[in-house]
Amino acid sequence: MIQTAACKIISENKNMFLSRRVLEITSARKTTCIPVSRIIYIESDMHQCLIHTDLESLKCCEKLNSIFQRMPDNFSLCHKSYLVNMDRIYKLEGSKTVLENGDRIPISRARYEEFRKEFFSYIEKKEREK
Repeated sequence: MIQTAACKIISENKNMFLSRRVLEITSARKTTCIPVSRIIYIESDMHQCLIHTDLESLKCCEKLNSIFQRMPDNFSLCHKSYLVNMDRIYKLEGSKTVLENGDRIPISRARYEEFRKEFFSYIEKKEREK
């Protein structure tokens, strides 16, 4: 109940929350707000998504593209089934993205060049902002 009220306040005041963005999902008839900064990656399996955070993994019945459209620019599709938080990438290793939690996420052949360019551009942009 409190969590739902908090999500409503956040949704109504999105401009105030630019620095503390959240992803609102419904899972098992319960609305949950997940701070975007806690999300490591999101994987799609059929019509469900599994959101991996540094604390837990949550399932929701939403398409990956729908979630992707609501995410900030530090999230990128490295594969049609995976959306990764570029702040959580430890390294790129061949056709895999190694995340800070040790998970290895595939980079599809179709997205390989675009994803690498996007990632390195993002890193350069972060370095310039320091």
